[in-house]
Amino acid sequence: MQNHLNAESDLQDGTMPFRHISNAVMLFATGLLLAGCASAPEPAFQRDPLAPPPARDVVQLDVPMVSQNDLDLTDSAAIEMVFRYWGEKRYSSLEIARSLVWKFRENRRFQKSHTLFQIRSGKTAEEMDWSSYPGSGTGYVREFLEPLAPTDNPRVENLPANPDRAREMQGKLFEELKDNLNREIPVIVYQYVDHTKEQELFRVVTGYDNKKGIIYLNDPLSGKLEMSEGRFLELWNVKGPWLSYNSIVFNKADANQVPKGQLAVTLPEPES
Repeated sequence: MQNHLNAESDLQDGTMPFRHISNAVMLFATGLLLAGCASAPEPAFQRDPLAPPPARDVVQLDVPMVSQNDLDLTDSAAIEMVFRYWGEKRYSSLEIARSLVWKFRENRRFQKSHTLFQIRSGKTAEEMDWSSYPGSGTGYVREFLEPLAPTDNPRVENLPANPDRAREMQGKLFEELKDNLNREIPVIVYQYVDHTKEQELFRVVTGYDNKKGIIYLNDPLSGKLEMSEGRFLELWNVKGPWLSYNSIVFNKADANQVPKGQLAVTLPEPES
């Protein structure tokens, strides 16, 4: 009875017992929480742009074909192809080769070449005689491209002597290549021209078909090719330090990747 009277007295004095205050606060807080949920919808899920897309069994990229009859000039032809794919269409393969020689003019490969002499004399790429062009290598191509857009060059100095480990390395580099294609990034490769393995050239890998076991390539000498995976891997295994399964990924997938169609570069050239 005393407890009941105390409660009545509290009500008459305009106060509330503690248990009533607690209930009121909880109800008020719950109302605020519900109101907040109603007024602030959850943010939409955004996919990480660097996350790999779902793997596809077939990929064929629309890489423009650039033909070149001179084996030594397949380096600049391959560069022109990837330039054009990403949106830079102002430079021909000869202009790219001229710029490459100028960039590496202090290197002994080019330092005393007739090609550099012609550049110093003021000749344009179209005016030059390219018969003495010494060609470049994978290292030159990589270093030429690196300042222009994010560039990667997966490679191995020497394959393991153990056959199983060598196959494992081959498989790893091959899967990296196909992963880039799946991300819609064409890949420059350095390969033997054919089964004789007497000459090498640069090609651009444009796609694959896992079901058919086919690799698609742009070959400056022969045009668009379809090659079995086995033959592709055989020609890709060029003997020499850093040459086996060497690939160059221009404008790779990272935070600085240039969107397709927006590539614009300024090539090294002599001051006029």
